[in-house]
Order: sequence, then structure tokens, then C-alpha cells
Amino acid sequence: MDLKKLGRLCPGLAALWVCALAHAGVSYTVTQRDLAAARPRQATATPYYAQDHAIRVGGLRAQRVIVFKDGAIYSIDHRARSLHVLKQARRAQPPAALHLRATDRSARVGSETCRVWEENAAGARHLEVCVVPIGQLSGGGELFDALGELCQYYGGALAALGVGFGPADPWPAFRALQSIPLRVRVFEHGRAVSETELTDIHAAAVTSALFEVPRDYKRDERILH
Repeated sequence: MDLKKLGRLCPGLAALWVCALAHAGVSYTVTQRDLAAARPRQATATPYYAQDHAIRVGGLRAQRVIVFKDGAIYSIDHRARSLHVLKQARRAQPPAALHLRATDRSARVGSETCRVWEENAAGARHLEVCVVPIGQLSGGGELFDALGELCQYYGGALAALGVGFGPADPWPAFRALQSIPLRVRVFEHGRAVSETELTDIHAAAVTSALFEVPRDYKRDERILH
């Protein structure tokens, strides 16, 4: 595309096009379910927004949100006008990689059909992940980058996929598959005990204001080792 020619013919359209690129991003919902509870519990659904290397956990009007950016984690409480900052929150060294095994099963998550992979520990199924190729989703590239970015933080995999992977890093496995996990189930003693699903995924014009950290809030800063 000749941007100079486009600008001469329709400067307003060219400006909108450039602006859209500057605010490209993705929005999605992370839904977590406790499958081990004696009584059924209501699932927890949380909106997420991602742009470039910044990720926001929490809706547009949420009183408490978490922002991951610039190697730090910001927990923002708008009601109390305070925030906690964890500096140097990226892992210095990645843990061992997660190893997934293909199955012949598929499943539906939202409107998408995904393929099931498993991870075994001590001879028993520990994880079940259902993945789709990056290009199958609107905003798939942005989502893949956001999830990979989150997993580089301490506790980031828990925020990204609802699972604390302990000594294993899940992201190299998904990078090798070039796929996005739409559902992650954790098993104990052969029974699924928790489930996380990613739904409502779509490319969005995400404003950078969503990731801004208030300057006038009371701050508590700590270095995370």
C-alpha cells in the first residue's frame, strides 16, 4: 500500500489507518472453575486486555486491576487510590520446559474446536490442554504474544492460564506447537480439579490508557527476587 498516495487522496482515512495500527491489541476473557468443590461454585470470569508488551487483568470499570508491563507488576486499587509495585518481576532464568503429548481427542471451547494434548507426571495425567493454531483466532497473534509475555513473570503463568506450573515453563511447548491453549485442566488422582478457558477473543483497538499507572496514588514499591 502506498501511504503517501493514500494520504494525498484521503488524509483523514490515512490518519485513521495509522491510528488503528498504533492502538492494535486484543481483548479476551479468562474463566476459571473449581471442579473439586463439594458443591458447585460459580465460575470466575475476568476480562483481559493486551497491547504490545503490556497486559491488563480487570475490566474497564473494575476497582482493582493488575497491570504487567516493563518488567514490573502493578496491583492498582482505584477505590483506595493506592498501588503495590513489584519491581524486577521477570524470571531471571526460565525453569524446565513442559512436555506435552498429543492425543487423538478434540473438544469445543466457545465457538472453536481445539485439539487435546496431555502432560503426565509420575505416570499419571497431570494436565490436559486444548489448543488451536494461532491463525485460527481473530487477534491470535496478539494473544499468543500476550500469553508468552505473561509467562515470563513470576506467577505469570497462573495469571495467564490459571495454573501454577511449578518448576516447568509451559510456553516453549506452545511456541513449538504454534498454538494457543484455549482450555487448561489440572488433574489430581485421575480427576479434573480445576479448569481455565480463554473465550471472547478478538482483535481490538485497545487504548494505551488501560495500562497507565496512576502517578498520584499511594505507592508501595518492592523488589521481587
